[in-house]
Amino acid sequence: MVKKPTVSICMPTLNCGLTVKLVLDTIKSLDYDKSKLEVVFVDGGSTDETLDILKKFREENLGKYWGIKIIKRKTNISEARNLCVLRSHGRYIFFVDSDVLLTRECLKRLLNHMKVCNIASIFYGDYGWKDPDCSVRYVKHVGMGCTMIKREVFKKIGLFNPFLSRGEDCDFCFRAVNNNLKILLDSTIQLYHMGIALA
Repeated sequence: MVKKPTVSICMPTLNCGLTVKLVLDTIKSLDYDKSKLEVVFVDGGSTDETLDILKKFREENLGKYWGIKIIKRKTNISEARNLCVLRSHGRYIFFVDSDVLLTRECLKRLLNHMKVCNIASIFYGDYGWKDPDCSVRYVKHVGMGCTMIKREVFKKIGLFNPFLSRGEDCDFCFRAVNNNLKILLDSTIQLYHMGIALA
Protein backbone atom coordinates (compact mmCIF):
# COMPACT_ATOMS: atom_id res chain seq x y z
CA MET A 1 0.00 0.00 0.00
CA VAL A 2 1.34 3.43 -0.94
CA LYS A 3 1.81 5.66 2.10
CA LYS A 4 -0.21 8.87 1.88
CA PRO A 5 1.86 12.06 2.32
CA THR A 6 1.12 14.54 5.10
CA VAL A 7 -0.53 17.81 4.12
CA SER A 8 -0.87 21.03 6.10
CA ILE A 9 -4.02 22.96 5.23
CA CYS A 10 -3.15 26.59 5.97
CA MET A 11 -5.68 29.41 6.22
CA PRO A 12 -5.14 33.07 7.11
CA THR A 13 -8.32 34.57 8.60
CA LEU A 14 -9.62 38.03 9.45
CA ASN A 15 -13.28 38.85 10.09
CA CYS A 16 -14.48 36.14 7.73
CA GLY A 17 -17.35 34.83 9.81
CA LEU A 18 -19.74 35.15 6.87
CA THR A 19 -17.79 32.63 4.79
CA VAL A 20 -15.39 30.56 6.85
CA LYS A 21 -17.93 28.05 8.22
CA LEU A 22 -18.93 27.13 4.67
CA VAL A 23 -15.26 26.67 3.76
CA LEU A 24 -14.63 24.53 6.85
CA ASP A 25 -17.53 22.30 5.82
CA THR A 26 -15.80 21.70 2.47
CA ILE A 27 -12.52 20.95 4.26
CA LYS A 28 -14.30 18.32 6.36
CA SER A 29 -15.65 16.71 3.19
CA LEU A 30 -12.25 16.38 1.46
CA ASP A 31 -11.64 12.86 0.13
CA TYR A 32 -8.43 12.24 2.11
CA ASP A 33 -7.33 10.50 5.30
CA LYS A 34 -7.83 13.10 8.06
CA SER A 35 -5.04 11.56 10.13
CA LYS A 36 -2.65 12.80 7.43
CA LEU A 37 -4.08 16.34 7.49
CA GLU A 38 -2.95 19.17 9.73
CA VAL A 39 -5.07 22.34 9.79
CA VAL A 40 -3.41 25.65 10.72
CA PHE A 41 -5.27 28.93 11.06
CA VAL A 42 -3.54 32.29 11.52
CA ASP A 43 -6.02 34.91 12.63
CA GLY A 44 -5.00 38.54 12.22
CA GLY A 45 -7.25 39.96 14.94
CA SER A 46 -10.84 39.15 14.05
CA THR A 47 -13.54 41.07 15.92
CA ASP A 48 -16.51 39.13 14.53
CA GLU A 49 -17.43 35.48 15.16
CA THR A 50 -14.50 34.06 13.17
CA LEU A 51 -12.51 32.84 16.19
CA ASP A 52 -15.58 31.24 17.76
CA ILE A 53 -16.18 29.32 14.51
CA LEU A 54 -12.54 28.19 14.36
CA LYS A 55 -12.56 27.09 18.01
CA LYS A 56 -15.75 25.12 17.48
CA PHE A 57 -14.19 23.41 14.44
CA ARG A 58 -11.15 22.50 16.56
CA GLU A 59 -13.27 21.18 19.45
CA GLU A 60 -15.46 19.06 17.18
CA ASN A 61 -12.61 17.62 15.10
CA LEU A 62 -9.62 17.30 17.43
CA GLY A 63 -8.51 13.69 17.28
CA LYS A 64 -9.81 13.21 13.76
CA TYR A 65 -7.04 15.29 12.19
CA TRP A 66 -3.27 15.03 12.58
CA GLY A 67 -3.52 18.39 14.34
CA ILE A 68 -5.50 21.65 14.44
CA LYS A 69 -3.84 24.93 15.45
CA ILE A 70 -5.24 28.43 15.87
CA ILE A 71 -2.54 31.11 15.96
CA LYS A 72 -3.62 34.63 16.92
CA ARG A 73 -1.26 37.31 15.65
CA LYS A 74 -1.68 40.79 14.17
CA THR A 75 -0.20 40.27 10.72
CA ASN A 76 -0.52 41.23 7.10
CA ILE A 77 -1.33 38.47 4.60
CA SER A 78 2.33 37.70 3.84
CA GLU A 79 3.22 37.33 7.52
CA ALA A 80 0.16 35.16 8.08
CA ARG A 81 1.15 32.83 5.24
CA ASN A 82 4.71 32.68 6.61
CA LEU A 83 3.46 31.75 10.08
CA CYS A 84 1.41 28.98 8.49
CA VAL A 85 4.53 27.58 6.88
CA LEU A 86 6.73 27.94 9.96
CA ARG A 87 4.20 26.45 12.41
CA SER A 88 3.10 23.54 10.22
CA HIS A 89 4.79 20.19 9.61
CA GLY A 90 3.27 18.62 6.50
CA ARG A 91 5.27 17.58 3.48
CA TYR A 92 2.97 19.77 1.41
CA ILE A 93 1.52 23.18 2.25
CA PHE A 94 -2.06 23.60 1.01
CA PHE A 95 -3.19 27.23 1.20
CA VAL A 96 -6.94 27.67 1.32
CA ASP A 97 -8.49 31.13 1.51
CA SER A 98 -11.36 31.69 3.91
CA ASP A 99 -13.81 32.38 1.08
CA VAL A 100 -12.98 29.62 -1.44
CA LEU A 101 -15.24 26.56 -1.46
CA LEU A 102 -13.37 23.30 -2.11
CA THR A 103 -14.55 20.17 -3.89
CA ARG A 104 -14.10 16.68 -2.42
CA GLU A 105 -11.45 15.71 -4.95
CA CYS A 106 -9.37 18.89 -5.15
CA LEU A 107 -6.73 17.91 -2.58
CA LYS A 108 -6.07 14.57 -4.29
CA ARG A 109 -5.95 16.34 -7.64
CA LEU A 110 -3.32 18.79 -6.37
CA LEU A 111 -1.23 15.98 -4.87
CA ASN A 112 -1.26 14.21 -8.21
CA HIS A 113 -0.04 17.41 -9.90
CA MET A 114 2.86 17.58 -7.42
CA LYS A 115 4.47 14.76 -9.41
CA VAL A 116 5.18 17.17 -12.28
CA CYS A 117 5.47 20.61 -10.64
CA ASN A 118 6.49 22.46 -7.50
CA ILE A 119 3.41 24.68 -7.08
CA ALA A 120 -0.10 23.72 -8.19
CA SER A 121 -3.35 25.66 -8.00
CA ILE A 122 -6.99 24.97 -8.82
CA PHE A 123 -8.83 27.79 -10.53
CA TYR A 124 -11.27 29.79 -8.44
CA GLY A 125 -13.35 32.57 -9.95
CA ASP A 126 -14.77 35.64 -8.24
CA TYR A 127 -18.53 35.40 -7.87
CA GLY A 128 -18.61 32.23 -9.95
CA TRP A 129 -16.62 33.53 -12.94
CA LYS A 130 -15.38 30.59 -15.05
CA ASP A 131 -12.10 30.10 -16.88
CA PRO A 132 -13.08 29.50 -20.52
CA ASP A 133 -9.80 27.67 -21.18
CA CYS A 134 -10.73 24.78 -18.86
CA SER A 135 -7.35 23.02 -19.00
CA VAL A 136 -4.28 21.93 -17.05
CA ARG A 137 -1.36 24.13 -18.00
CA TYR A 138 1.93 25.59 -16.80
CA VAL A 139 1.73 29.28 -15.91
CA LYS A 140 3.96 31.99 -14.41
CA HIS A 141 1.61 33.04 -11.64
CA VAL A 142 -1.25 31.72 -9.51
CA GLY A 143 -3.19 33.12 -6.58
CA MET A 144 -2.93 31.36 -3.24
CA GLY A 145 -6.65 30.72 -2.64
CA CYS A 146 -6.44 26.98 -3.39
CA THR A 147 -2.76 26.25 -3.93
CA MET A 148 -0.39 23.47 -2.90
CA ILE A 149 3.35 24.04 -2.52
CA LYS A 150 6.11 21.54 -1.80
CA ARG A 151 7.74 22.44 1.52
CA GLU A 152 11.21 22.41 -0.03
CA VAL A 153 10.20 25.32 -2.28
CA PHE A 154 10.39 27.62 0.73
CA LYS A 155 13.89 26.38 1.51
CA LYS A 156 14.96 27.19 -2.02
CA ILE A 157 13.38 30.64 -2.58
CA GLY A 158 12.41 31.78 0.91
CA LEU A 159 9.08 32.74 2.44
CA PHE A 160 6.58 35.37 1.32
CA ASN A 161 7.85 38.95 1.43
CA PRO A 162 6.67 40.21 4.85
CA PHE A 163 6.66 43.81 3.67
CA LEU A 164 3.89 43.13 1.15
CA SER A 165 0.31 43.48 2.39
CA ARG A 166 -0.94 42.52 -1.08
CA GLY A 167 0.59 41.01 -4.19
CA GLU A 168 2.54 38.48 -2.12
CA ASP A 169 1.48 35.75 -4.53
CA CYS A 170 2.92 37.61 -7.54
CA ASP A 171 6.25 38.18 -5.82
CA PHE A 172 6.46 34.56 -4.64
CA CYS A 173 5.66 33.13 -8.06
CA PHE A 174 8.12 35.53 -9.74
CA ARG A 175 10.91 34.19 -7.52
CA ALA A 176 9.79 30.61 -8.15
CA VAL A 177 9.90 31.01 -11.93
CA ASN A 178 13.29 32.73 -11.71
CA ASN A 179 14.56 29.65 -9.88
CA ASN A 180 13.28 27.33 -12.62
CA LEU A 181 10.42 25.96 -10.54
CA LYS A 182 7.25 24.80 -12.27
CA ILE A 183 3.83 26.30 -11.54
CA LEU A 184 0.71 24.50 -12.73
CA LEU A 185 -2.89 25.73 -12.94
CA ASP A 186 -5.80 23.28 -13.18
CA SER A 187 -9.03 24.86 -14.39
CA THR A 188 -10.74 21.57 -15.23
CA ILE A 189 -12.12 21.92 -11.69
CA GLN A 190 -13.46 25.43 -11.10
CA LEU A 191 -14.05 26.44 -7.50
CA TYR A 192 -16.41 29.11 -6.23
CA HIS A 193 -14.75 32.19 -4.73
CA MET A 194 -17.24 34.04 -2.57
CA GLY A 195 -15.02 37.08 -2.83
CA ILE A 196 -15.78 38.82 0.45
CA ALA A 197 -13.04 37.59 2.78
CA LEU A 198 -10.86 40.29 4.31
CA ALA A 199 -7.87 38.08 5.09
